[in-house]
Amino acid sequence: MRLAAPILTAGMLALSAVPLTAQRQSTTVLVHVLSAESRGPLADAEVIVDDGDVVGVTNANGVFQTRDLAAGEHRIRARYLGFRTGSAVVRVDVGGTAETTIVLRVEPIALDSLQVVTYRSTLAYDMRAFNARKHRGNGYFFTRADIDRVKPHTFSDLLRMVPGMRFDCGSFLDDCTAGMQSAPPSGVLTVRQGNIVGPMHAEGCPIQYYVDGHYEPHPNINDLNPRDIQAVEVYVHGEQAPARYSLRKNARCGVVLVWMRISLRY
Repeated sequence: MRLAAPILTAGMLALSAVPLTAQRQSTTVLVHVLSAESRGPLADAEVIVDDGDVVGVTNANGVFQTRDLAAGEHRIRARYLGFRTGSAVVRVDVGGTAETTIVLRVEPIALDSLQVVTYRSTLAYDMRAFNARKHRGNGYFFTRADIDRVKPHTFSDLLRMVPGMRFDCGSFLDDCTAGMQSAPPSGVLTVRQGNIVGPMHAEGCPIQYYVDGHYEPHPNINDLNPRDIQAVEVYVHGEQAPARYSLRKNARCGVVLVWMRISLRY
């Protein structure tokens, strides 16, 4: 009777040794991810096992491999940008290898609606804004009717009607620049680091020019033919100009907005 217990114990160990050995055996799952359209592999597709227990990506051959999953069924999902998510269920046996293929189909991505804004304006829009500013009366305004009445030979002839402007033109008015006689308001002293250094005199103050809303850094003003101009705005004090046109350096010296006729717009 004393020998029975050791024999029984050894038998129980022998019986339990089989499942323990089997449980230590490796299991492998291979997931192939393909494109339905090309039937080719999808590299870097994301693979999710059991809602996130195992997450990885496919290799260059479109294959994802994982080991040591518990025996039983597992839900495998694969997703790839621009494709509809696919899934499959694979059954894993202890110590075995399971393999499955998931085919993904292209799915267009619906984007939120976009609003495209462009600064390329129309003459009708520009003239509505021009008339609104003219009504407020913070500057000097020339309409097409004004230009037809004055009949200026050059653009500089038109600008000479604005008080306080000075001109530096060639002999034949073919190279002409314009500026203000003094920094606005006229005669104001220039202050630098708390010290008064004097007013701006005959050298003038450079005006900022915009043609159809586009900044012109070094214009020869007589390159603009009065016959091609629809309207002109002149702001002797730059801060009176619309905010969009008063932010550049020296805008305080004045701003001129020129709006061309529709025949010249592209």
